[in-house]
Amino acid sequence: MHDVTTLEHLIHCQREGVVAYFENRRAEGDGAVVVALGKAKTAQYRLLRKLREVTKQATRKRQDGKVFKQTCESMLSGNARKDELLALFLDLFRRVQYVVREDIDGFGAFEAVDQRFPELLALAVRTEVVEDATEAAGRVVVIHAPPGSVPKGMVTDDLVLHPEKVRKMLVRGSHVVQLPNILQLRGVSKLLRHRVKVIRYGWDGRVGDVLNRTLERGKGEDLYETDKRFFDSPIDKQCALVGKWYETLDRIAIPGLQQTSVGTEEELRAAVEKLLSGDFEEPEGVGEAQRVFVVAPIGVPGSGKTRLLKEVFAKLAVAHGKYRQNLVDEKSEAAAGANVWDALYLSSDEFAAKGRADQRRQNMEMRKASEAFSRESIGRAPKGSTHVVLVDKNHIHAGDLRGSASPFMKANAQVKVIALFLADTDDAEGEKSVWNYPWSPKTMAVCLKRVLGRDAHPTLGSDANDDRMKASVFLEFWRLFEDHAGLQQNKLISSVLTLPIVNSGSWREDGTSLAKEVLSSVPGRKDRNRWNFEVSEEVLAKIQRLTAMIDCDEDSFSESDRCVEAVVQKVEALAAECHWPLYVGVDISGPNREDRHPLAVREGVQTPQHLLEWAERSNKCELITQKVSGCPCDLVHISPILARANDGSKGDRVRQALVGSGVTLA
Repeated sequence: MHDVTTLEHLIHCQREGVVAYFENRRAEGDGAVVVALGKAKTAQYRLLRKLREVTKQATRKRQDGKVFKQTCESMLSGNARKDELLALFLDLFRRVQYVVREDIDGFGAFEAVDQRFPELLALAVRTEVVEDATEAAGRVVVIHAPPGSVPKGMVTDDLVLHPEKVRKMLVRGSHVVQLPNILQLRGVSKLLRHRVKVIRYGWDGRVGDVLNRTLERGKGEDLYETDKRFFDSPIDKQCALVGKWYETLDRIAIPGLQQTSVGTEEELRAAVEKLLSGDFEEPEGVGEAQRVFVVAPIGVPGSGKTRLLKEVFAKLAVAHGKYRQNLVDEKSEAAAGANVWDALYLSSDEFAAKGRADQRRQNMEMRKASEAFSRESIGRAPKGSTHVVLVDKNHIHAGDLRGSASPFMKANAQVKVIALFLADTDDAEGEKSVWNYPWSPKTMAVCLKRVLGRDAHPTLGSDANDDRMKASVFLEFWRLFEDHAGLQQNKLISSVLTLPIVNSGSWREDGTSLAKEVLSSVPGRKDRNRWNFEVSEEVLAKIQRLTAMIDCDEDSFSESDRCVEAVVQKVEALAAECHWPLYVGVDISGPNREDRHPLAVREGVQTPQHLLEWAERSNKCELITQKVSGCPCDLVHISPILARANDGSKGDRVRQALVGSGVTLA
């Protein structure tokens, strides 16, 4: 320790637990000279070390305050200041956990806690903790609109919105504010976001249309003060800001915030009035025994997955509503009696900011949107509801399907995948047998022709008109299907539908050999350089010759209507079946275990109608009609004798099997 002689040395010393005593000498050039130096790990130091380790763990799993308290009491045993230090560190623990949980200033990440722990402590000390979101009695309706779009008199608080002001508004009262930049709401506490509702208005059309309308409104006199400040700024700044805000539409997921889109001023007024009338409250018993069907295609670019899923999404009947991307409402009519509560359409293209070079960000944004839907729609839907998620993304094997389904695998949800294999319409000539791929060389030529003919495809590359880039990514996808083993039903995949949707066309000139020659230039699945592959000009010329050999209609998708109908019928049939919940408190091995229950095996109960018929025959049940979420439905009530059974008997298993499937205990 003899080398640490000055205060500057001490500040930059990397040794831990150093305690220094020094005096400040005013002699010129002397500075602060250390006169006593020692190494001592004080109680505060040891507790801070422990807090740091616990906080790093908290970035991955929420930590129990009681356990930390017991640790502190043990470490402070015999300390004269035990009570004082215990109170201090428990309060610090509470604040630090809040900062990490809310991911304030990026401290939700393990690396940030590990490398910037002193900054975290300083931030925690000055951060006000919101313990319970139920304490927030107010509500805030945010109209997400370009400046000058909101009619005068609709906004109650004419101010520049930021998270701290939102928190103060939520203490009491109802507030309506306007906000052009939706990113400002990212700083609102996750515990309070359920009291904030967003209405999107005025963003219809292309960015140029939005900008022209905004600048035209700026010439008017009847503006809010916040609008006037915006229009007082230089014109180039106004254009840049509107363009930046427009780019965030449907691309930014803010978990906990539900967004509703309206098109007219009348719809805006009606939506605001509805939200202020008490529709913030959640129905009792929500979020229990939910069921989620994830519909995901197995195919390559150009195989018609987007068109197929969009038509399925349009035809699917739902009881509550439809959403796309980041919980933006699709205008759709609710179908009374529909077995599907709501549906979500997720497209990977919408999250592809920079093509394949930004694939990690793309996957992260898709996962955020999925988790937001799981939390805000599935988690708040009536008990036993069924939800459908359409994932417009190319999947290859069962692992990809599990990745798309995993954000919905919560303790209160039962998740099943409906896999759609996009097959050739025919293989009369047995062309698939010439190589180890699930599609024929003709199909590869057809899909390549469609991909190269597109003006834009975000997932295939940042440059929409770069044929080399689009061809490179397509061929990489195709090579991943070499020796494809196909899909089988398992605990996760409930159904595999083979849809003959890819029209393979006909050869003008046999291009099988040329197709093999093109693929021979593509690195294999195990090649370490496969992600650096790029089609050369020579290979691109071969691809162009190959696509010229095929005769097909680029816009034709054979059997498309029948395939759409098959998917819709399958989803609705599965939604109509009884489903058994995952029991609360039961240790479930694997992410989504499901067992066959005695009621289904022994009594043949597979649908709600079977359940009602079984209840009518049983002397241990009674049928009543009760309104659930405003709709009358039949509920089966178990007799008290059966409800009290808890000894592992058949009666107990039957009772458990009924809970959550439209069944309540008497």
